[in-house]
Amino acid sequence: MTTDDKQLLEGRRAPMPFTRLLRVQLRAWRGQRGMVWLTGLAVLVGVVAAMFGVSSLDDNPTAPLVEERFGAASVGFTLLWQAVGVLAGAAPFRSGWAGMVLSVAPRRLRWLAASYVSMIGWAAGTTLVFGTLGWAAVTAFLAGGSDGSGAGLGVLGALPAVTVKVLIDVTVGFALGSAARSVAIPLMAGYVATSFVPLLDGPTKGLSRLIDLDSATEAAAGVHTAPYGLGPVIAALVLWAVVPAAIAAVRLQRSDVR
Repeated sequence: MTTDDKQLLEGRRAPMPFTRLLRVQLRAWRGQRGMVWLTGLAVLVGVVAAMFGVSSLDDNPTAPLVEERFGAASVGFTLLWQAVGVLAGAAPFRSGWAGMVLSVAPRRLRWLAASYVSMIGWAAGTTLVFGTLGWAAVTAFLAGGSDGSGAGLGVLGALPAVTVKVLIDVTVGFALGSAARSVAIPLMAGYVATSFVPLLDGPTKGLSRLIDLDSATEAAAGVHTAPYGLGPVIAALVLWAVVPAAIAAVRLQRSDVR
C-alpha cells in the first residue's frame, strides 16, 4: 500500500465507496513486489512456451492447430496464477494493512469481496495482455508461411479456455491465502498435495475424482469433457474454492484485524 493510500484512508471519516475501495486494492496489489514479479514471470513463460509450442508446425499451419498447440503450451502461463492468488489473499494480513482499510471500510465481507474482485480484474487484464502478446509473437513467427497471419488467429480461439483456467486458479489461490493468512501452507496444498490426488483413486475407490482440482479446472474450461459428469467437477471446485472462502469469511468476521 502506498503512502497516498494510507493518507487517503486515514483522512476519510465516511465508509469508503466500493469503487474507491477497488482502486485502492489495485494500487495495493501493484505495491506487492512478489505479485508483480510472478505476474510478469507468468506472461514471459507463457509467451516463450507458446513460441516453442508452434515451432514444430509445418509450413502451412491452420488456425485450429495453432489453437490446440497454444492452448497446450499455455500451462506455462496458468501454472503460476494460483501462487499469485495465494500472495494476494495473504498479503493484507501479512503486511498489516488490512486493519487500516477496515478502519474506514468496516464492512469486512464487503472489503473481502472488493479484494477478490480487484484480483479477478488483475488476472483478467493480465490474461488479455498475454493473449495479445502471444498472438503477436505467434503471428510474427508464422509470417513466413503461406497461412501465417490466418493461423495466428488460433491464439484468440484458445484464449477463452485459458482465461477460465486462470480465473479458477487465482480464485482457489486467493481463497486459500485468505483462509490461512499465510503463504507456505496454501502453496503446499495447491501445488504439492494436488499432485498426489491421482494416487488416491485406487485405495479410495474413485474419491480422487471429487478432489482433483486439475481435472475439474480442465473440464470447466472446456478443454475436455467431464468423464464422470459434472458432479465431481462441482465437488472439487467447492472443496478448493468455496470452502476456503467460507473459512476466510468466518475467520475475518470473528477475529481482530490489526
